[in-house]
Amino acid sequence: MQRQRIPMTIEAFERLPRKLGWKFEYYNGEAVLSPGSLAVVAKVAVELRSMHTPFPLRRPTLDDEGPLIDAYEEAFRDTVAYCDWPASAIEQSAREAIETYFGGGRGKAHRASRLVALDAGPDEAVVLGAALVREGQTRALLDLLFVRPPWQRKGLATALVGAVLNQLFDEGVERLRSQYLLANAGSRAWHRSFGFVDEPDLWVARAYYRHAQHTLWRARQVGGVGEGECVRLEKEAARWEREVERLERLAAEQGLDAVLPWRGL
Repeated sequence: MQRQRIPMTIEAFERLPRKLGWKFEYYNGEAVLSPGSLAVVAKVAVELRSMHTPFPLRRPTLDDEGPLIDAYEEAFRDTVAYCDWPASAIEQSAREAIETYFGGGRGKAHRASRLVALDAGPDEAVVLGAALVREGQTRALLDLLFVRPPWQRKGLATALVGAVLNQLFDEGVERLRSQYLLANAGSRAWHRSFGFVDEPDLWVARAYYRHAQHTLWRARQVGGVGEGECVRLEKEAARWEREVERLERLAAEQGLDAVLPWRGL
């Protein structure tokens, strides 16, 4: 993925619809659009889940390291996480992510981790996707979740994380935490549909508030929006304004750490 550069007037730029979590900048007669790096921490209660997938799920082993690197690279190379990255750097990042997972560099690998793979020959498999989990002191952390693009939107991510929850349930773990980029609309939507709830975060609340403000302003300026939709947008902006004010008060009273979720993911 590459950042977008679009020639236009400043007036047209101001009326562009904004994408949540993205940076919209204007230089020398061009709109420059690029994904931001703000991460959201979310959690979901560990409960038993039913799963539906035509492929068996299993725990990853060191023998899967190479196939996992290939799957990670294919899944992430065109996403907001690697905007403007050269192919060689993405390949190196994929290798480091998987090797560090198995090596315990971000915490001990959890036995609840799952992958789905197709046999490609004797002692060879093609990993379609994986949910790699690591242990925390009092929680389980969804370290990496990815599915190859041809296999996305087929329920594999939901099945993988469902299997993770079922294993964690058997072990008495109560919460699973995850992290996603606010600019990644697909990941944001999947986390919500699965049942993850964002943890309160002042910077994230400010991003939502700015987005809601501009969406409301644009609706009034450009027109073509019904009164009912304008009322809804006003309520949305007011809701995020109250949340920002609440978190700012909390930060002033208890310190900034009180309004920033734990990000050791």
